[in-house]
Amino acid sequence: MRSGADVAPLKLAIDDCIKLVVKENGYKELHAATDGKIYAGITACCLALLAHVLPSGLSFVNTLQIGLTVVYFMLNVALHMHASLVERGKFRFVKQNGAQLGAEQHMLEISSKLQQCNEELELTLAFPNEIITKTDHRRVTFKICELVYDDLVVAEKRLSSTVQAVLQI
Repeated sequence: MRSGADVAPLKLAIDDCIKLVVKENGYKELHAATDGKIYAGITACCLALLAHVLPSGLSFVNTLQIGLTVVYFMLNVALHMHASLVERGKFRFVKQNGAQLGAEQHMLEISSKLQQCNEELELTLAFPNEIITKTDHRRVTFKICELVYDDLVVAEKRLSSTVQAVLQI
């Protein structure tokens, strides 16, 4: 790899390719957590805007502004904590086992780790099972030079065949 600045865009490109392969295998990406964060962020911004445009000078308005600012701060802390402690860069997918309503669903969580001075990408596929409390984890380590060409373009066919093989296990 050329420099540390190339790591983040490369990881994003690899993650996008992995998500495409998973979607091609019949999984749907779950966006509930992202949607919830967007709604909470919009709410926090509206509260901050409301606190800003309220006329000052009246005692109840000052108390309301302080309250709105505190709620805005708490929402932002909650969003940050959720993103860093709960999500931790995981992508969640679900696959319907049958076409009928109420059919069994298979969950899949994907996360990848690529550190700046390391030439290996660690891909983790987790299959959480609601019936069994134990989660089946599959960790695969790739050499970055096997996944990208010299110009840092992702070798999609190589990556997709490898990810499909891991999904079939």
